[in-house]
Amino acid sequence: MTIKYLDSKRISGLEYTAGSAISLDHDFTESGSTSHTGNGTVNSVEGWTTNDYIYSKIDGTNDRLDFRSKGDGTNDSITYDLGSALSDSAWLIRFELTLTTLSHSGLAPGVDRNECNFGMFSSDYSSGFTASQDSLGFQLHIDRDGTYRYYVHNTDGSGLTGYTSGQRNDNFTTTTYYVQMKRTSSTAFEVKFYTNNTYTTEISGDFSSSVTVPSTVTGLRYFGFKNSDNYNYGGDGAGYIDNVKIYDGISSNPVIESGDAKPTNVQDNSIFVETDTARRYWFNGTTWTMEPTFEDVLSSSTGWTVTSPHSISGGVLSFTSTGGIATYDLGTTLSDTQWVMRYKHTPTTLTNPSGNWAQAGFGLSDNTSAFTSAQDFLGINQFLSDTTSNARVFRISIPNGGTLDSTLGTSLSSTMTLNTPWYVEVTRLSATQLKVELFSDSNYSTSIESVTNTISSGITGLQYIKSAYRGVAGNFSAEIEDIKIYNGVTTIN
Repeated sequence: MTIKYLDSKRISGLEYTAGSAISLDHDFTESGSTSHTGNGTVNSVEGWTTNDYIYSKIDGTNDRLDFRSKGDGTNDSITYDLGSALSDSAWLIRFELTLTTLSHSGLAPGVDRNECNFGMFSSDYSSGFTASQDSLGFQLHIDRDGTYRYYVHNTDGSGLTGYTSGQRNDNFTTTTYYVQMKRTSSTAFEVKFYTNNTYTTEISGDFSSSVTVPSTVTGLRYFGFKNSDNYNYGGDGAGYIDNVKIYDGISSNPVIESGDAKPTNVQDNSIFVETDTARRYWFNGTTWTMEPTFEDVLSSSTGWTVTSPHSISGGVLSFTSTGGIATYDLGTTLSDTQWVMRYKHTPTTLTNPSGNWAQAGFGLSDNTSAFTSAQDFLGINQFLSDTTSNARVFRISIPNGGTLDSTLGTSLSSTMTLNTPWYVEVTRLSATQLKVELFSDSNYSTSIESVTNTISSGITGLQYIKSAYRGVAGNFSAEIEDIKIYNGVTTIN
């Protein structure tokens, strides 16, 4: 934690990133030195329940979950009840699996084997290997011939005996594996093994697999270990599990929490400055609000270059159909991948031309030239024509070295209405995506509609706010108010 409380209600710290919501996060230290001393729910430790605490239990001394598949015909299962089933289409699980014993001793030639499953189940520890249940996970298979295999495994209302998704690897050994299991859709499941706890170095070969599973595999509520209690063949598989993390509702890599969460036990009007991004936030007594990189309430034309009939006064930038241009130099280029621009737009005259058109651009440009000059630009093309389909619409202007009407994206369908304001939010989501959204309120909370367009990654160097008109006919005028720009972000919080 790097938060510093400075003078005059100023606070500093690092940018905060909230981690992905987590359903289970166990490193088995919560119980202190408590270990299982009995079976069932009355002897639950940290929420884990076991059917055989001699073999499978929480080891409070070593802060881990010990398991053993003894192959003696008894149920050694242990599970954790999440309280409700995971999503039937998206979840991710990570845990450390250390195998300490792999032995096929006692397994006679023929069909003898020792099996145990790790993963998610629709029934708890008390339902053994032969009980009908849904499951997704993998099976460790200790074979009579001395090979130690694993199978990606699923069941759909059947027992866990055997495998259903095909053999994957014959090379399991006594070591530590970092396991990731992921359901990516109702019919897709994958298991991967890594050599490090950051889950970045995947074990090569056929250790990892993606398989198709029935969409009817549902109700997965219990995570844990289950062994083959229907065999008394012998063999032995033992080890321990640590650092279990279960994320529900995601199928991509989880976001790890980082930085400094902003404090709320501070005075009203406090300012928080992120030392790594230079972004500033203001506290209103309840929540923190990001301050814009640039803000102009347009009380004067200071900093603007304005050509009549554009004008700035009384909090309003006005333009009419007779032409002109207004530009403002931000002093530095915005990010080429992330920024948000907000402003209020109100049409004050809307007379559609007869047999022709009129248009005006408002947004961000790489130069101060006119509407018809070559430039990089991202913003709005306000368009009036005599046709019904686009009589009074916002078109999306995205030229890469062209005029403001040379490259147009998908238009918004809403029609401009005289003296009805729109609150416009233009967001560069990435180097190649631009989103435009219209709101009906100044809090930008009630959306009217939005559209996202693919843009050229070559649109760079945007440094100038620009309002420029290209009129041929008709009568069109509007007012722009309260311009705010947030650089380096795609959302405002």
